Amino acid sequence: MSQLGFEPIFDSYLAAAALALALVLLLGVRPAFGALSARRRNTLLALRAVVVLLAVLALLRPTWVTTVRTARSGVLIVLADASRSMKLPSGRSEQSRWQAQGSALAAVEEQLAALAQKMEVKAYAYDHRLSPVAASGGRLALPTEPEGEQTDIGTALHEALVAEQGKPVKGVVLLGDGSQTAFDPLVETQQAARKLRDDFAAPLYTVTFGLSGDAAQARGVAIGRLDEQFTVFVKNELVVRGLVRVRGYVQQDLPVELVLTDADGKSQTLGRRTIRADEDNRQVEVEFSYTPQAPGHFRLRLQAEQQPGELVVKNNKLDAYLTVLEGGLRVLYLDGSERFQQNFLRRAIDASPDIELDHQIINRRTRRQWPKDLGLDPAGTKYDAFILGDLDAAALGPQQIGLLADAVGRGKGLLMIGGLSSFGRGHYAGTPLADALPIEIDRLEGAEFSEAEQDRFFLPGPLPMVPTGPHPVTRLAGEADN
Repeated sequence: MSQLGFEPIFDSYLAAAALALALVLLLGVRPAFGALSARRRNTLLALRAVVVLLAVLALLRPTWVTTVRTARSGVLIVLADASRSMKLPSGRSEQSRWQAQGSALAAVEEQLAALAQKMEVKAYAYDHRLSPVAASGGRLALPTEPEGEQTDIGTALHEALVAEQGKPVKGVVLLGDGSQTAFDPLVETQQAARKLRDDFAAPLYTVTFGLSGDAAQARGVAIGRLDEQFTVFVKNELVVRGLVRVRGYVQQDLPVELVLTDADGKSQTLGRRTIRADEDNRQVEVEFSYTPQAPGHFRLRLQAEQQPGELVVKNNKLDAYLTVLEGGLRVLYLDGSERFQQNFLRRAIDASPDIELDHQIINRRTRRQWPKDLGLDPAGTKYDAFILGDLDAAALGPQQIGLLADAVGRGKGLLMIGGLSSFGRGHYAGTPLADALPIEIDRLEGAEFSEAEQDRFFLPGPLPMVPTGPHPVTRLAGEADN
């Protein structure tokens, strides 16, 4: 079908008509032709009229549109379940689910062959992966027996759709028992279904075999959760917790063990537990404790024994990585007096089994004995972090402040707590440690003032602190209680 169309300039017929009228009016302007014959004068006028006519046509921008309709060949996707759960009874006859699926496909061979004349029929067998199968004359060349250990419906559907991206998919026929047994699917079933809806706008036809909620289908023990990474210092206790999902083995003792494997491949069992589920499809928590004696990198495996009648056993175990560090974090805490705030800070640090705290008080009343020798090694290997409380720089002396600054420059941690003798009032301005502080100290802060004049350097408390945004420094509890 063909038709004439117009696309006027500025997408407006009114604008095109106005411009055309202006051009026509220009024809009324008679130029000075001079001594021309009447014939030549008429010829020039005709040429001007032709130019105006062509200009008007250009303003209307005529187009000749020809529409040709051709039928596009679509794709029909057929997915057949080839996992081991298809060996279970179908529940509606003496056939297994695998046999019932084969019978259903055999019954529609003629229809599939007819559809193959109109569109492309692509067939796949799926378990935890997708495998293409040949389709000839409507017959699918499926495997002899279903041997897949897991069923991953979402990933199989997603991979089949990705292969047809950009093509018109007429529909997807999904056959199987509907049992999703993959522990960690790459693509969730809902996500794959949304891709079919949003990218292809194609229907999904499901053909199921087996009874819904079949007890035989549900029987299984799976490790539901285990942290992927653990880090602990040598000779510190590590607590490993995991969740075990139990289906079909209610009120039965189920052995679970934690196995450690070192870099040389040598394994040892760290502990065994027996769990029992009171209800079906219940997650049961299991806990182990372990105190490593040597540093290194290890693999932890939480595994449950295979139970009678359990078909899928790949999800009975889950691995994690363990890094054992040599020693813990060593912190030196220096202060000029016993302040009540120290109790909270020291208690919080001592609560961590990974931190070793050394605490020293350099009392102001012993000023005559300043600087006090702390026994800092020049290499700076004894401590990993330093906390300076309300302590004057004179208590440490230039040499030890220099050692602290060198250690911080090599990556050691530094925390300075405010007080009457810290920062500028503690005479740290001009010392090597001043460059490591996150503030600029005014030169007047270290000058001697009367007690009344000193107040201008401090704010009267208490000061309410309201975080303007989430940050680990200000997070003392959960979001609701912080």
